[in-house]
Amino acid sequence: MIKFRSAFPPLRKIDSPGLQKLGIGLLFALVIVWQIPHVIALRYFLMLALCTLYLPRGVAAIFGRCMNPAVEVWRRRMLLICVALIVWILAVAIVISDDTLASLRDIRGEWLPAMFCLAMGLGAGLVLSGVRAAGGNYAVRAVFWGLVFHAVLQLGAAAWLLAQHGTLPDHFTGISDHRANVTYTNALALAMLIAEAIAAALQRVRLLGLSRAAFLVIYAVLLLSTFASASRNGLIVFVLLTIIGGGVLLFLSQERHRRVRFGLMVVGGLLVLLIGVWLGVKSDPRWQRVVATIPVAWEIDLTDYLVNPDAPEGAKAADGGELDMSIYHRVALARVGWRFFKEHPLGTDATSEAFKRLVTNKYSNDIVASSHNSYIDLGLATGIPGLVLWVAFLSALAWYGLRRYQETGSPYAMALILVVAGYSLRGALDSIFREHMIEEFMLSVGMLMGAINVRSNYT
Repeated sequence: MIKFRSAFPPLRKIDSPGLQKLGIGLLFALVIVWQIPHVIALRYFLMLALCTLYLPRGVAAIFGRCMNPAVEVWRRRMLLICVALIVWILAVAIVISDDTLASLRDIRGEWLPAMFCLAMGLGAGLVLSGVRAAGGNYAVRAVFWGLVFHAVLQLGAAAWLLAQHGTLPDHFTGISDHRANVTYTNALALAMLIAEAIAAALQRVRLLGLSRAAFLVIYAVLLLSTFASASRNGLIVFVLLTIIGGGVLLFLSQERHRRVRFGLMVVGGLLVLLIGVWLGVKSDPRWQRVVATIPVAWEIDLTDYLVNPDAPEGAKAADGGELDMSIYHRVALARVGWRFFKEHPLGTDATSEAFKRLVTNKYSNDIVASSHNSYIDLGLATGIPGLVLWVAFLSALAWYGLRRYQETGSPYAMALILVVAGYSLRGALDSIFREHMIEEFMLSVGMLMGAINVRSNYT
């Protein structure tokens, strides 16, 4: 039995039952409101209310005296990386950008709320710790169930449309304004769900307290809502996270008989998942055009399809069939973005519109707002130093989760590792280092870090 006390001293009494219920309700509501378009005022009202409750505790944990040497080392490194990142972004906005005011406005609208969400999540994770270890962390559970409820709402909207029209539209968005939004939140929920499964399989205290039946139902809800979104990238990350979770479980199962049993369970689960993926591939003809489209998309100097919103008449893939224009644009724009990145190693204007401005200046048509690759977009905006610092921040989060898991066996530490892994993987497929996506991620990692460091018992 390992007893791990809070690394941070108490700040003030903000954990009364009434305020706990208020905080739980606000967190749950924020997760849902984040996905709804045209309610920006309500979103910021909820964030402001949560900052009022938990930001002081989070800031105190970041800048205050830490009683745990291991956490103190992490705190200093994380603080140094964050400060260096913000300072560099400000330097790009002031020194390199041609429109400093636009860059500063983008920093205020993108990075400042993200940092607030990180500190707010940390404070919530510390305060809403629960009275007993078996009670779990209320902040984590509120966010998790909010994420799951979003997936349920998506399936409900899909069922309604199927009942009314017999089919789903090509770009089914559900309650959101983009079909991929549910897959971003599903990845966060899936990471926590896999951490719960690992803790249950190893007979350790869990973070969600789900039964096996509840686990299977929630996994099915997340998977089905991901399928309904028709987002191939979301499905790819879903599968990869599941495989990573299975690999981690096998690695941690040291007893031979237990490893064999877990291995059979993992293999069986993956077979079911792969069958589902195969059915999805067969039902979506876009998957079948990927391989034939990539070679044509890569040769951007030999084709002019990039400047057209649709393939011109007669455009053919490598096998003579139709081009998948979604794949074509992703590959072609990624190559164009890489060329721009080499031309601007120190960044351009520190905004999320950096890629769009560069492409619009080169091509006559306004093609897309991003390269669909967060690392290229961020690199073009903040340069190599900004990109390196951001990757260092993500790596530090994952490393901290790993070290804390090795020390305490905390399921929250495992969830932190998986959340960072899923977000980092998705960043290579979509532009998500911005807007509500980065806010949701920062809230989640802050909350999980706070949950790791509250007084808990782990077996």
